[in-house]
Amino acid sequence: MKILFLILCFLQNSYSQINCEEIRRDPKILLIYETTASEARNDPMADLALWKSFQMKFSEKLPALFGDRSVMNENQSVRRIGLEEKEKILKCFHGENFELKRHTENKKEERIPLLDKDDAKRIDNLFHQLIEEQKKGEGKQSLELIEAGLKSIEKFNEENHPDSLSCLPDLPGVESKVNPLKKKDFQQMFQKVICRSGIKPKVGEPHQWNSEFLKGRINPPFSKLLVALANGDTRRIMPTGHEDKLSDWILKQETRSLSIHEMFHKAYELSEGNVYDAFLTIENVLSENFYLGGPNREKLTVSTKLEKIINHTGGEFDLFGPWYHLFGMLLYGYADGSGFKATLMGKIEMGTALFYNEYNDKQESFMIAGGGVGAKLRRQIKKIKNDDDFKKFCEGLSSEIDSTDYLNIQTELPKKIRLKKKK
Repeated sequence: MKILFLILCFLQNSYSQINCEEIRRDPKILLIYETTASEARNDPMADLALWKSFQMKFSEKLPALFGDRSVMNENQSVRRIGLEEKEKILKCFHGENFELKRHTENKKEERIPLLDKDDAKRIDNLFHQLIEEQKKGEGKQSLELIEAGLKSIEKFNEENHPDSLSCLPDLPGVESKVNPLKKKDFQQMFQKVICRSGIKPKVGEPHQWNSEFLKGRINPPFSKLLVALANGDTRRIMPTGHEDKLSDWILKQETRSLSIHEMFHKAYELSEGNVYDAFLTIENVLSENFYLGGPNREKLTVSTKLEKIINHTGGEFDLFGPWYHLFGMLLYGYADGSGFKATLMGKIEMGTALFYNEYNDKQESFMIAGGGVGAKLRRQIKKIKNDDDFKKFCEGLSSEIDSTDYLNIQTELPKKIRLKKKK
């Protein structure tokens, strides 16, 4: 009955026709409630919405474990309602002047761009090589499986221009076991970005549970940031106010051109040197697309702008996932100051994803290293008290930054691979 009521509310054409009293009483509203940047640190209802959503998310996963996904699907349908309908509902809490930014350019694309333009050629060569090995009796793969893969590659090449970046859903993919992150250089990259900007860094203050929310209840056993990250809710509960400008900037970039250091540089400038806000702003933009795109998040225009940061060739990949989890780990490690705790939480999250039979992103295990990098960066930033400290922080660092400095991205396929049949 509640869901029916919500649907009826969404179909209304004007704010005046919505019964705000009924909306405020509906617990499902907590799944879509979001606060404003000016109220983010002093909004008890935002904390309530976050904590109740976390409890709902946990309770919906238990029946899903045994095959009943009805509650999960029902809650997801509420979370993914359109911006126009969501805005009408949120006016009940924030007033008629409340507006949600609409990124009309951020839409679901017809196809997913390849990670780079040579992917199709590489994987085409791979399958020809496997067939030759099979003929010589050197290969251990099924010839039928190899020929099926080659057929899909030939289909791809026939239907697309040789320089096209479009990726067909059935294009086979190969994931490497090589770690794409050069941890030490990855750490130094953030230092270089900060120094190149010329803006003296500020540590920033992580969000805490609101005192009004905590009155009369047992304190949640987890930090507010950790719960928000686990929920994918940082955007709606912890907005910085810079998200729209960052999204607008991302949408202007070329396909598969946006690097990690360029993303951080822009967010750092928008945040005026507040490192915590910079990481949070990036995570907020990505978490917004987490719910907006759903299972097709890789097709969103914002996702197609992101540069390759994983060692994976061909199709069947989700580049959004590694970006999203990497910045989530960077943010949590930086805010908490403990690389160990961040790494532990990352491994727990991976374990629960397997337990609930959820999709694991390509090379996700390597993205956990972001927690330690964030924690170390915080320790460095805390030592900067004045201009002399900042100068010392930047001493001897080059202003030149390239993705190859901190990413170990393979240009060749591994010599030995193991193909898996599609489920």
